[in-house]
This record gives sequence, structure tokens and C-alpha cells, in this order.
Amino acid sequence: MGCLGGRRAMALPASMGSYGSNVEQKRDAQDSESEHENMYLKILEKEPRNVEALKVILYSKMRRGKTKGAVEYVERLIEIEREEVEWRLLQALSYEIMGHLSKSKRLFKEILKRRPLLLRALHGLALVMHKNHEGPALFEVLNNALEVARSQKSVPEERNIRILIAQMHVVQGDLEEGLKKFHDLVD
Repeated sequence: MGCLGGRRAMALPASMGSYGSNVEQKRDAQDSESEHENMYLKILEKEPRNVEALKVILYSKMRRGKTKGAVEYVERLIEIEREEVEWRLLQALSYEIMGHLSKSKRLFKEILKRRPLLLRALHGLALVMHKNHEGPALFEVLNNALEVARSQKSVPEERNIRILIAQMHVVQGDLEEGLKKFHDLVD
């Protein structure tokens, strides 16, 4: 703080000048991303089933938070690569992000019918159920998955599901039970 003509004056911090350049850099990056996406959109006009182009646009839209637009591309990828679980997971996650919890829950359950111990699907389903305030049912689903892992003698999946159960206790606000479950893992 200083004086200028008998009045107090405050100098702006030197870093304020770089703020404008940071905004410009972000705008340039977004423009570059859009140009990149447009290039792949042109490829899709000629080759609508081009998996690489679909993936580039899908991931670009996801990075920019355009989940609704990304769903179209993930569903096209599912049509082309029906057995690829990654697209089904992204589809379920997209619907969860958009707040379509019942559709997301249904999609995660479909994935789990095929692969009952897929941790990413169990985690996604658990979070959707938590958002729907389905606490007891959530733990029933996870405990059923835990029993499947035990019956298949799948030690890594059993451990991962036990960690997920502990995490969900914490997410639900039951810190004591969550800590107990984590402690049981160490013993």
C-alpha cells in the first residue's frame, strides 16, 4: 500500500498479468481440442463405424464434460464392439453422471450378470445405490459378490470387494464400521 497524490493507493499483484495469458492458453487448448474433434467427425462422415474416430470423439467429449454428447458415441461403440465391457461401463457411468440413476443401475447390473466380480461395475453400482439411498440393498449386493468370490476361491477379487465394502461404510457415514472392515483386512 502506498500514497498517490495524498490518497492511499494499492498496487495490483504482478501475477495478475499472467491470469490473462492462462485464460488464453486454456482457450487455445479448447480450440485445438475442437479442431481435433472436428477432424475425426469428418472421418466418421466417410466411415461411420471407424472405432478409433469414435473413441477419440467420445474421450474428447468426456474430458470437456459433455457427457450427454458422449453417450451417443459410446452407444455407437457398443453397437460395433458388443463384447467390449469398457463401453458398457462408460455408458453406465455417463448415465450416472447425468443423474439418470435408474438407467445407470440397470446397466451396471447387466454388466454384473455377465461378469459378477468386475470391480468397476460393482463400484459403479454401489455408488448409484448410495445416491438412491439404498444402503441395506447396497451391502446385500456387495456381500453376495463377496460370497461368489469366496466360492470361486478368487483371492484378489475377494480382497477388492472387502475393500469396497469398507469404503462404502465410510461413504455411508459409518466410519466405525468402515474402520473395522479395513482393520479386518490387515489382520
